[in-house]
Amino acid sequence: MWKETGELHHQAWLDGVTLQANRAAWREDHGLPEGVAEDWP
Repeated sequence: MWKETGELHHQAWLDGVTLQANRAAWREDHGLPEGVAEDWP
């Protein structure tokens, strides 16, 4: 989450990291079955 310079990454980057970390839960919450729309979180 932090750059080597000590700065926090941009919000868009943080959103992407959060979605990837919680991908299965996000997909389940939005009703996406496994194997469908794999390019989405």
